[in-house]
Amino acid sequence: MKKGLLTLIGLGLLAITGRNAYATTLEVGEGRAFARIEAAYDAAKPEDSIHIYPLPNGRAYEGVALSVSKPNLSFLGWEGVKRESVRGSKPATRISGRGVNYTGAGRTPRAVFQFNLSATGCKVESLEIFGAHNDSHNGAAIRINEANDTTILTCDLHNNDMGIMSGGDVAHSTGANQQVLYCHIHHNGDATDPGYNHNLYMGGTSVTVLHCEIDHATTGHNFKSRAHFNWIGHCYIHDSANREVDLVDDKGSTPREQSHSVIVECVIVKAMEMAGNHTVIHWGQDAGSDHNGTLHLCHNTLITPYQSPVVDMDAPSAKVDMMYNLITDGGRFQNGQVLVQVSGGAKRENVSGYANVAARGFADKAQCAQTQTDLIPQRETVRFANPTAGDYRIDGASPAWLKVPSRALPAHLSQPNPQSEKAKKSGRTEDPTRTYDATNSRRGDSLIGALGMRILFDLRFGDNVVIEPPRFLEVREGMPLYS
Repeated sequence: MKKGLLTLIGLGLLAITGRNAYATTLEVGEGRAFARIEAAYDAAKPEDSIHIYPLPNGRAYEGVALSVSKPNLSFLGWEGVKRESVRGSKPATRISGRGVNYTGAGRTPRAVFQFNLSATGCKVESLEIFGAHNDSHNGAAIRINEANDTTILTCDLHNNDMGIMSGGDVAHSTGANQQVLYCHIHHNGDATDPGYNHNLYMGGTSVTVLHCEIDHATTGHNFKSRAHFNWIGHCYIHDSANREVDLVDDKGSTPREQSHSVIVECVIVKAMEMAGNHTVIHWGQDAGSDHNGTLHLCHNTLITPYQSPVVDMDAPSAKVDMMYNLITDGGRFQNGQVLVQVSGGAKRENVSGYANVAARGFADKAQCAQTQTDLIPQRETVRFANPTAGDYRIDGASPAWLKVPSRALPAHLSQPNPQSEKAKKSGRTEDPTRTYDATNSRRGDSLIGALGMRILFDLRFGDNVVIEPPRFLEVREGMPLYS
């Protein structure tokens, strides 16, 4: 009788809280119950938390190789970095992949942490992960192998072949709701296979990246994705060996309608001297499939000293919409710069925009008119507070030419998002709009903060898949704001 009552209580708590009432915490570290993370995982059950304590004297857990197939597990670096602080500090718990060839053969994963299809709802938090390599040059710190609802929070991922790699299939709603939040992802790549390894290489149904610094991809791109939907917000992306952002095709995902990407309130900066690809953002394809959606660029600061385009669009169904962006040349006064380059069957009429300001080198009158881009006046430049420290807020009062009138966004960005048929059938209620709150931007009266209103994106999806709105985190006091 007592056992039955306890079971009912446990089921009731699970129904109310969404947590297993019998979930436990497993501790890893010197003098703890487990010396190895793998041993704690073997003992864990769904809903458990694995607390990974720092080793003495800054030592790393060596040779970690974990293939995760249990759902709703949390791997937490204990006494790690707080969410409010990304730059200038590291998580206390360090994990190294040195000595492992992450081949994917047998029980060996392709990453230090690999989350497989059945590992729904897992989280990695406050860990520094480095040293993952393999013979095919794509060993990753973290790999999301078709798992849904994976969250990577306040991690420092560096000096691997890949920082994060993921995949999935939009037709089966796999690789959905991948979230990368408050992370520093940098200096990943493999010089023996240059150009094919990146800080992030994402795929699957949907990817959200918020409040991250992504920089210095050593051979490839800072952010590359073949996912059906990407949302990149409040990020500082800079100094890649090649493109800063590369949003390309997947034959099973991107030809579908509503294969959108959103880049909002980011600072994206090209290295002032570099040998690789000078394009800032590639939007389209590199494998021969279409990309049937719109790249929304809103409220960003984009800095490039090169003649190569800000956006290279090269898929027939691709569109780009640029709104309230500041685009400068880093004080280089470069001539012949290009906002959007159209090739590969892409259509010029699929380029639109409103209230952008760009350096005088972007002098194509037709494209400036099409994107409603005003040029910075002769002999004027934009001064930022402290670019070397990543602070790209306007230095001092915004000049008059950098102010734009506030007005409602175009209708296609403010329509309601009807509840999908799949959600209706499941009985789940969706928020009628997917919203992004721009009111905390703290940017004074400059172009970037001119709206002072909520931005409503019409990102409607078909009945085959339901993509939840990004779970935006509060912008906390002390959190760096780069744009």
